[in-house]
Amino acid sequence: MGDIAPCLASAATTERMVHLARRFPAAIASYVECRVDPADDRADLLLCVADTTTLRPMSSSDLDETALAAWELVDAVQKARRTPGNPLHANSPLVWLEFDDAPRWLASPAPSVCVCLEPDYLQRHRMLSPNAACEGIAVSTAKLAALDPASCNTLLRCLRTLPATGRAIHLSFMRGRPGSVTKLYLRLSPTDVMPWLKRAGWSGDHRDVLHELLLWRQHDDPLVFVDLSIRDGQVLDRIALAFPRADDGKPFREEILRGLIERFLPESPASAVIAAAQAWTIPPKTLIRRRGHHPQTIHRWIDQKIVLEPSNSELKLYLALRPLPTPLGVLGATGGC
Repeated sequence: MGDIAPCLASAATTERMVHLARRFPAAIASYVECRVDPADDRADLLLCVADTTTLRPMSSSDLDETALAAWELVDAVQKARRTPGNPLHANSPLVWLEFDDAPRWLASPAPSVCVCLEPDYLQRHRMLSPNAACEGIAVSTAKLAALDPASCNTLLRCLRTLPATGRAIHLSFMRGRPGSVTKLYLRLSPTDVMPWLKRAGWSGDHRDVLHELLLWRQHDDPLVFVDLSIRDGQVLDRIALAFPRADDGKPFREEILRGLIERFLPESPASAVIAAAQAWTIPPKTLIRRRGHHPQTIHRWIDQKIVLEPSNSELKLYLALRPLPTPLGVLGATGGC
């Protein structure tokens, strides 16, 4: 994994994440989620899995109560994805496992699970035609997660009020963290975001800040990515905007990071963070040679996300790592937040 600058994650944190990632050989891509805050050394690990195998790395007796419940949901999702006739079968092409503050999960890893709602997500020309399977996948997964009826109704309202150009991409059940929040990750036109949020039932304190961000990007980004949180039937104030890598092949969008730091972390050393991002992505493709293994090319890039909470804002970098070749023709922004 390596090459993560100390201003994003300490060497000890990186080493423990590598140790955890090695428990999941089925993963075909990963993200290291870092906070752009020198005082915050937390780092989350996200692992992408395209096949439908059982992913639990240890027996039930080795897991604590939180981890066991989380893995039971992962097992149920994977079983649904490989069962003919289930809405997830052949329609949900991948899942993500997210380990919040990953180093603390070494003894008993407890993942949140993110289910892809887009059948053609791995296609190069994706999300061009209507997704008739979206609601079925979401409802089936919500049943597996035993989501409360009020939250199910809120989830359906969010999906059914999307504009014609809007797409729901991932549905996450954050079982690896307190509170069991459900998240919906979506793609919308910048001009559609605020009207849709009103229909979805969001009335957060950061309305003016969010509107400012959308105006800032609407001329350069025809589509934006929104992360919405639901709990106990309510759309939470917390909301996030994600900025994936550009379609032009550049692995890192420096102008966005610089603008976000100036807006939300004016006291943070922008030059150090930008240098850390450049160190991760230069070169974007690296040939790795290990004794006893064939040489392998590793593709790296960075996605960015700003999280707006009632009491604070949090800027995150997602350091992406993907071996080439893999079954993934295209890999877009994660649902993790």
